[in-house]
Amino acid sequence: MKTTMLARAAVGALALATIAGCNQKSSFTLSETFEINGTGSDDSTMNVNLADIAGNAWDQRKHVKDATITSAVGYIRKVYADDDATQATGYATIARPSGTPVTAAEATSASPVAISTTAWLAAKDLDGTAAVIKDALKGDGALTLVTHADATGGTGHVHIDVEVVIDVEVSWSLF
Repeated sequence: MKTTMLARAAVGALALATIAGCNQKSSFTLSETFEINGTGSDDSTMNVNLADIAGNAWDQRKHVKDATITSAVGYIRKVYADDDATQATGYATIARPSGTPVTAAEATSASPVAISTTAWLAAKDLDGTAAVIKDALKGDGALTLVTHADATGGTGHVHIDVEVVIDVEVSWSLF
C-alpha cells in the first residue's frame, strides 16, 4: 500500500514537472531612441543585441518555440530648433545584420512635426518582425534597427528624436 502511494506520488510529480516545462512565456520590450537629422530624408541606424535586453527569453533561447509581437510603435520625443519641416513620414525596420529588413512600423504623416503622445509610427509587418526576432534569439542575438524619415515643407530639414518600441512575447518549452 505504501509503495503504491509512493508510486502515485512520483507519477503525479513527474506529470506536474512535464506540464510546467511544456509551455512557458516571457516578454520583453525593445525600446530605442534615434536622432534623425537630415534634409529631405534621413536614416538613423542602431545595432542591438537581445542578450542585453531579452532577459528570460534570452536565457531560454535554445528552447524558443515562437515569438509574437504584441505592439510595434514609434513616437516623436523631441523636435530640435533647427527642424523646419512641416510634414514628415517615416518607418522603422528591423533585420539580422546580413538579412533583409522588415518594416516593423510606419507612419503616413506627422503634420505638423511635433512631439507625439500618440504613436507616430504604427505596426506594419508584425509576423515578419517576429520572425526576425525569433531568428536572433535562436542565433547570436544581433539585430539592426533603422529609423527613416522623409520631410517636406520649409527647407525640408528634419531633426527629431524618434523612440521605437517593440513589445515581444516569446513562448518556449523545456521539452
